[in-house]
Amino acid sequence: MAILLTYPEDKFDDEMLLELYNWNPVFLPLKRIKYLPWIKQKYQIIDDSLAIVVTSMLAIQALVKSDVSLDKLIYVISPGAARLLRQFHFTNVFVLPVENQQQLISDLNDILAEDDQIVFLKSNLAKELNAHAQVKNIDVYENIWTEADEKKAIAKIGAADFTKVLITSPIEFYRFESIEEKIPQQFMTAKYYTIDHQTKGIMDGLGFENYIPKHKRNILKQAVWKIAREK
Repeated sequence: MAILLTYPEDKFDDEMLLELYNWNPVFLPLKRIKYLPWIKQKYQIIDDSLAIVVTSMLAIQALVKSDVSLDKLIYVISPGAARLLRQFHFTNVFVLPVENQQQLISDLNDILAEDDQIVFLKSNLAKELNAHAQVKNIDVYENIWTEADEKKAIAKIGAADFTKVLITSPIEFYRFESIEEKIPQQFMTAKYYTIDHQTKGIMDGLGFENYIPKHKRNILKQAVWKIAREK
């Protein structure tokens, strides 16, 4: 018996890992990240903008690899993202404590004027940000998944019989579903868990019964506790 987690191992703290290691965990993020080059055109768009909006930690990591001015106004949605940027000496970081993009748009609409220009840093798969300000959407990384990536994932899974599966995003669910269709015998008794409400809705609609934590704080830790302690 084993558990499959579509999330990087380094996202779990030591306490969570101790719980998970009793279940033979396989950490399998169903994505391959390619950071895109910071070209002159991107810098010019950012220089001309009032602020940058970043909602993804991968986009944050792309930002810290750039030569964007350290005093540029940056809006993020988590204290952790703000701490990381400040560690890299960005000095003008503002946290918008929102749970989803709709709330983010509402907050930005309250803060910004219609003629303000902002930049949204995102992946190639992320939705564009459509606030009433003038938004320039810039891809800073690509979330890649090819047939070769899927074959490597299946090879890593091996012959394990999975009793529990954690799915962390809609795109990873669809990629997992493709794998599950190829080796269904290895997920015959699996229970499913998620930490994302959009993912839960998709899984519910396709008949994958799943658990999501009730409380918004420490949602990954809640899911781990449920996975590790549920029979």
